[in-house]
Amino acid sequence: MSEDFVQWMIQKGHFDGALWSDYVATNASDPAAGCLEILRFYTGIEEATIRQHVSTFWQEAGSRAWIQSVVDAISWLDDLGFDVFVVSGTPRIVLDPLPQHLPVLPDRILALELEVDTDGRFTGRHSGVPTYGEGKAQSLRDAGCAGVFLAAGNSVLDVEMLRLSQDIKWAIQPDHAL
Repeated sequence: MSEDFVQWMIQKGHFDGALWSDYVATNASDPAAGCLEILRFYTGIEEATIRQHVSTFWQEAGSRAWIQSVVDAISWLDDLGFDVFVVSGTPRIVLDPLPQHLPVLPDRILALELEVDTDGRFTGRHSGVPTYGEGKAQSLRDAGCAGVFLAAGNSVLDVEMLRLSQDIKWAIQPDHAL
């Protein structure tokens, strides 16, 4: 989702497309560093402005090609009363509208928090626990998850979170490293 939003913002002229090649190179060699590199696009932009763009992005991306088996699993688990969490290396602000599309409570979205300066502008850095790699597992533990029934991921950055599952570990369209 992070790359989708950034590419959309570049196409709309809101983000500097010249940063894209640096991001791609960093992400190819070190996906964890790529999660942080992509935050540079947000530097100097007010939070309220990004929120407006996120809203428009989700309206335009409303027909997003969701992986139906994942949507079905989330709905099934929610119907059974399980706490469903989304843990992502995508900035939290980009995922805030997710509950309008999937049965996920807002406080169950664990994602990269963008650092904001005293003027209300993003610094291009994260704050708190980075939600990739070990940070995904740490975020779940910090959220009070005593046990994980099903953990799903698509990247090598999800391995520590997948290890938390006592029952089902689900690799969904995994990258080569996973």
